[in-house]
This record gives sequence, C-alpha cells and structure tokens, in this order.
Amino acid sequence: MNNDIKFPIMDLTESTFQEEKVFFSDMEWDSELILNKKQIERLPDRIYIDSEGKILKVKIGKIEKINSIMSFLSSPKYKVDLLLINTGELFQMEDLKREILLKRNQMFHIYHNKLMTVDEFENKIVNARNYLEVIDIASFEDYKD
Repeated sequence: MNNDIKFPIMDLTESTFQEEKVFFSDMEWDSELILNKKQIERLPDRIYIDSEGKILKVKIGKIEKINSIMSFLSSPKYKVDLLLINTGELFQMEDLKREILLKRNQMFHIYHNKLMTVDEFENKIVNARNYLEVIDIASFEDYKD
C-alpha cells in the first residue's frame, strides 16, 4: 500500500481552521482513526498528493462501532481502518500551484500567524521546482532536510 507512496503527503481537500484555509501534510499515514459518521462519509472525497505529485485517495477498510458506557450522551464513534491508495495519476505541477494560489488570500498561517506575507508565499510557490518544495511551502512545514 504505502511502498509506492513518497512521503511527505499533503491533503488538498478544502480544510479550514478558524475560518481560514490550511494545507495539512504529514510524514506518515495514520491508518486507524476514531471518527464520527459525518467524518466517515467525507473520507472518499479527500484527495492527497505525495512528494512526487501522485494523486492518492482514501479507501475505507474495516469500520467498527465503539461502545462505551457514555455513548448515549454523544453521537456514536467508530474505529475506522483506512487505506491510502495511489491512483496512478499525476497532479500536474502548474495545476497544483494554481490550486494552492487560489487560496492564498485566505491562508491561516499568513493572516493569523503572519509567518510570511501573501507576496512572499506567492513568490515561493511560483518558484518551487518540485512537489516536495510545494508541499513544504503550502503546509508551512520543513521537509527539505
């Protein structure tokens, strides 16, 4: 499953934090999560790319309802096994940059954390030479080392 995926990976799905956009990236895939029903329903819509630009999709494996003494107080939770599948398709570099730049004026790390200006962000994305650099810049992480 993960042997043909090059980490880090980045989630391209519309994510918001305090009403601003964020791109989440990770160095590993957490294949077992505790989720509610609404989160499970949204899983097939999630799109990831790896550091070589390959498009990755989430496939739901086993779903197991978690029973607890307090379950009558809240919505049910489920233990979900997830698979990350390489679709065999490549997300074109210019399309990826365009997708990220469409959200530049709503980025949490620019407007809330003020990690860089919009112009700096745009300049770095435009000048990125590979997918790893794009992931690094868009997610405000440091994977180059």
